[in-house]
Amino acid sequence: MNRFVCCVQLCDGTWGRQIAEGAVADVVESCANVDCDLVRLDFIDPDGDDDVLLAFEAEFVTYWSHSEIVRDALIDALLQSFQPEYESMIEVEIVDD
Repeated sequence: MNRFVCCVQLCDGTWGRQIAEGAVADVVESCANVDCDLVRLDFIDPDGDDDVLLAFEAEFVTYWSHSEIVRDALIDALLQSFQPEYESMIEVEIVDD
């Protein structure tokens, strides 16, 4: 079993869909599957960084796959759902517990 946290920042720019906590929560929850469970999702203050629209931490536990697989699925889901002008507008860092 592997427990880790994805620290995510969605940065300012042109998005195809409005960034809102509820919509982001739906996308993050959709990343959970048979091999992976979402343990918690916390929206956090971006610490006065005006370039960050929304920041959150998503804690996952995986049973067979690696954290990088879940991270990549999360990034793909955010890209498809919110359609940022640039992929770099989604920043994800994995923090092992």
